[in-house]
Amino acid sequence: MIAKEKVREIHEKACAAKEEISVRAGLYRMSELPEPGEAVAALYATVEALSRDELFDLAAIMWLGRGDFDSFVDARDYADAMKPSAGYVLAKSPLHRYLGKVIEQVP
Repeated sequence: MIAKEKVREIHEKACAAKEEISVRAGLYRMSELPEPGEAVAALYATVEALSRDELFDLAAIMWLGRGDFDSFVDARDYADAMKPSAGYVLAKSPLHRYLGKVIEQVP
């Protein structure tokens, strides 16, 4: 299970990067995308460094915060079947909001 401290760290980095992520999400052509700033680069590096199990746990926690599942077990089973990538999790632009809703529920 991903450590609560790690989820908190990712949540904090997602909060720090939310404005830049919002701007990046509004750009439709790849040629318009600027190089990621420090906050986004730090968030990406942290998520990409997670183990497979930690990444699947993070995706399950994100889905709980988004309201897709009622239980972590169901969300984690779905993650095992879907095998989300770091890019998939990072593409969810209100990641800070999804994690913030359920962070205190992380064991």
